[in-house]
Amino acid sequence: MTSRPASYPVAVVGVGNMGGAMAARLLARMTLLEKDTRLAQQAAQEAGYTGPLGAAAAQVFARASAAGLADLDDAAVLRWLEMRQ
Repeated sequence: MTSRPASYPVAVVGVGNMGGAMAARLLARMTLLEKDTRLAQQAAQEAGYTGPLGAAAAQVFARASAAGLADLDDAAVLRWLEMRQ
């Protein structure tokens, strides 16, 4: 299995047997990214921190979800950006 960086938290969506080794496919769905970014922003605000990147990321994930990419993983953000051009 080729490893790739994963966004956390992740959902395990399938487990298979590959030559005796267990493999899991990990996805960070857009809906999870949207929710987690919102929760991170809330926690940051409660701690007295406000920064520009959290709001920008939350907006991107929300718009990508609304564009029909909600059930896709974080790589779909690139697809959404390409659709906008």
